[in-house]
Amino acid sequence: MSLEKLFEIIDRSWLGRIVDKKRSVILETNPNRVYIENVRSFFNTSTTVAKLLCKMAVKDGYFKKKYGLVCPNCERIIKSTETLDLDNKNISCDTCEIMGEECFNYDVNRLEKVEFYQISK
Repeated sequence: MSLEKLFEIIDRSWLGRIVDKKRSVILETNPNRVYIENVRSFFNTSTTVAKLLCKMAVKDGYFKKKYGLVCPNCERIIKSTETLDLDNKNISCDTCEIMGEECFNYDVNRLEKVEFYQISK
């Protein structure tokens, strides 16, 4: 049997569907913002195991752990940082300011913080 024929058989089988799902997870993931959910979905595992895998990837130098400060208006990440010890007490959302929103300055301590990972280069 040729290799091409084998690949066609795999593509038509349940294994092909698994490969397609994993490929779509990778294509839809931003390498600068890898969330626990991306890892959980790719490996089809629990959130606890996905967190452990991310910690191991940081330890081995594959990922950098990052935190994002989320704007309560537009829900975009205003700032990303490697630590939550921020010098500024206030931060502004450029998107909201450009859009003419009345409120675009926020107290850093009151903003939602999200954890994500960045693929090391």
